[in-house]
Amino acid sequence: MALELEPSAAPLSSFLRDFPAPLGPGEPLPWSSAGSGALSRPEVPGALAERARSLLGSSRDVSPLLAASLIHAAVEEVLQTDLTEFKLQNVETEGEGDEESFTLLDGESLQRCFFNKLRDVCSKWQKQLPPLRPLTRFLLVSIHAIRNARRKMEDRHVLLPEFNQLFGLSKLRSGTTGVSALIVGNKLHIAWLGDSQVMLVQQGKGCDINGTSQTRTRSDICQKPYVSGDADGDSFELTGSEDYLLLACDGFFDAIKPHEVVDLVLDHLMQTEGVGLKAAERLVAAAKANGSSDNITVLVVFLRDPQDILADCLRDSKSPRADGDAQSSPFNFLSCEAAGTQ
Repeated sequence: MALELEPSAAPLSSFLRDFPAPLGPGEPLPWSSAGSGALSRPEVPGALAERARSLLGSSRDVSPLLAASLIHAAVEEVLQTDLTEFKLQNVETEGEGDEESFTLLDGESLQRCFFNKLRDVCSKWQKQLPPLRPLTRFLLVSIHAIRNARRKMEDRHVLLPEFNQLFGLSKLRSGTTGVSALIVGNKLHIAWLGDSQVMLVQQGKGCDINGTSQTRTRSDICQKPYVSGDADGDSFELTGSEDYLLLACDGFFDAIKPHEVVDLVLDHLMQTEGVGLKAAERLVAAAKANGSSDNITVLVVFLRDPQDILADCLRDSKSPRADGDAQSSPFNFLSCEAAGTQ
């Protein structure tokens, strides 16, 4: 279902049957122990959330909204405890002109504490589930990524429909270009570094809403200060007439022009009779066929039912063009002005 129904507390009973008692010292963790080493304080929320997402989302039938809300509540309880009991050592590093010191925490013991907090929250919520606000916007997401001719896969992507429930915005450090999108109510917020791009397709017309930027990468150390690592951003009002949002890396846009995207997606929907789940796979295949040898990652977020998009496009193609411009494609690539502020 693209629109999530009100979450049920029933999966919590199953979870508590599987884990009838808290974990004791030294007991194995209920998820992979890989990556259970030392953690710095800023790494704690993300590391704990990722472990719990894999546990709740694997085969336990916990809805994304309920899982995100449970995780957030448990992480908050951990952060309110005295973390010094998990202290391993202090580490000093050289920053920009100054020495910086931070504390490393015992990741395994901290995760065991977090799991017990998560179990406590499940126990409370099984008895009385608090009101949770499900998504009210249609979202159907198609994702496909390939290593292609590169030696290794360097692209990374993550989809978090329940981002606000999971955790707040935090700084990310990386050495790559990137693009992100956050939908809050009827507001679309985007941020980007370098030549990863985001497109918004509205009523069959493509709209490049970030283009490219001189903020080439997050940490091109050898090129600083000539290349900025600060992200650009913008915000737009969504009217309900938007078809889908496309986020893709430079390996895709090196081979596929933005105005070609709409035709490729429409052709895919025609072949599948309006099923959009493999639209990203079709776009990746097109980029590879056009000669891209880079990593390719494409994410398509349908904001309307793909069958409705197909029906509208087919209906519009049969109608005479109001402007009579025979030289324009019915899927003309437009430039947009921001409806919001940077």
